[in-house]
Amino acid sequence: MAKHVGKKSSAQDNFIGPNPVTNVTATDVGTGRAYVDGAVVVSWTAPATGNTPTGYYVYDSGSLVATIAYGTNTTTITGLASGATKTYSVSSYDGYATAAAVTAASAPVTVTTVPGAPTSVSATSTVAGQDVITWSEPQTGGKAITSRRYASNNDSPQKTGTGTSPLTVANEQGTAQTYSIFLSNANGEGLAGTSNSVTTFFSPPAFFSPPAFFAPPGFFSPPGFFSPPGFFGPPRFLI
Repeated sequence: MAKHVGKKSSAQDNFIGPNPVTNVTATDVGTGRAYVDGAVVVSWTAPATGNTPTGYYVYDSGSLVATIAYGTNTTTITGLASGATKTYSVSSYDGYATAAAVTAASAPVTVTTVPGAPTSVSATSTVAGQDVITWSEPQTGGKAITSRRYASNNDSPQKTGTGTSPLTVANEQGTAQTYSIFLSNANGEGLAGTSNSVTTFFSPPAFFSPPAFFAPPGFFSPPGFFSPPGFFGPPRFLI
């Protein structure tokens, strides 16, 4: 007896499931991402043949992290640790079968963010009128530190500038001060690390020599005494 093909055999094909996706890529977002809130964009190409998928499963090193409906071929994974290395894979699925075989993984991607706050921030006063700030930079955000900024917290107007540890701040003159240090990389500036309070040694005013004492003005001789006018004889009488 001949086998009938057609509708039933076509329906059977539904149990094969969709074909795998291709071209899975993972791209770090980085810019403006807060420390330990990294993001990676995962994208792929939908299968061109076979059953139409219902959606896609996205895996992070074998762990399911997202389920995406058919028609969207990209997703953004957030909340990732700064500096972590990630690989992603994608599996298509439909309503009739388990997911198709997981595709080959993406190339590894390093998660980057802005730096974390510097640690061990310390301020000391070692020279009159100057403070010295030191700190450590273990939380780079996955990219090299490109700039370091300080800000004084008790000055008005606030002092700010850049430099590396140890950094000297001048002209504080006896103030009680705390300092904030901000680190930047190519993704932006991170949160501050704040120092202890330090009272800057006061720089005393310079002592000047007293003004020179001048000799009193010279004493002059009193004006000369003149002889009184001469006395003339009595008037002569004419006869």
